[in-house]
Amino acid sequence: MSRNQQNEGGSWKPKHPAIEKQIKDIAVNDVSFIKVLGVVLEKRQNVALIDDGTGKAKIVAFDDAILSKVKVGDKVRIFGTVLPAEEEGEIQINASIIQNMNKLNMELRSEVERLKKSVEKMF
Repeated sequence: MSRNQQNEGGSWKPKHPAIEKQIKDIAVNDVSFIKVLGVVLEKRQNVALIDDGTGKAKIVAFDDAILSKVKVGDKVRIFGTVLPAEEEGEIQINASIIQNMNKLNMELRSEVERLKKSVEKMF
């Protein structure tokens, strides 16, 4: 952890707020701290595959505890950085934080996003 990623209490924090992305919009050379919402399709020890409806991404957690409570079928929000792809066209995300989003109403969230976009078009 670099000094510019520590707050006064010594805990980790990102340099910048996470940018919400859909998997289809993630570039393999993206250097942003991102967040992605998706459903877990597969899971092995420290690797998971998620799908957000626009594409699939491989989630890698170098700390086993990050993925320890995640199960196939869970809705999750991943905060992390893009890793170089092992295979052409593959998106890999180094997960720093994983939030369980199973209680999230996806239909309601989609409606909110649709309304938000329509309001943004007005201005």
